[in-house]
Amino acid sequence: MSQYQLSEFAGRLSELGICGDLFTLAILERSKELGVEAVPNQILGMRKAAVKKKLFANRREKILALRKEGKSLAEIGKEVGISRQAVHGHLLRAKCAGVDVSPPSSDLQARLSKVEGAVDIIRGILYHLINGQPLHAQGNLRRLEGLLIDLRGDKN
Repeated sequence: MSQYQLSEFAGRLSELGICGDLFTLAILERSKELGVEAVPNQILGMRKAAVKKKLFANRREKILALRKEGKSLAEIGKEVGISRQAVHGHLLRAKCAGVDVSPPSSDLQARLSKVEGAVDIIRGILYHLINGQPLHAQGNLRRLEGLLIDLRGDKN
């Protein structure tokens, strides 16, 4: 029973982010209190898990902060010291946990690109009308209508 209590204690230390030598000292002190003579290796192995957990938590916080600044995955990876794919994995895990991981202006940038596309289509139509060239307006008008509907948010 006392080894079970020691294991629970180690789990709580790990959850609190206590790791390294402090973790080992706390475990050894608690084992003396509980009368456990030999601390099982799996409990001492939790020290490494606690270190890793704390490292990943700090890294994930930094990744999320950089993402909120609007940095790309590659830029975040360079700054944190991991690959773009690893950054993507951290963001996916955070998203699954319910954290908003989208860059701050992604919606605004998408809307801006749609407006720019609509302006380009209108410019092309005007160019053809002014120069008296044949106008293939149906396709352009359909694209323009689609962009405007997307911008307005209507789906009908």
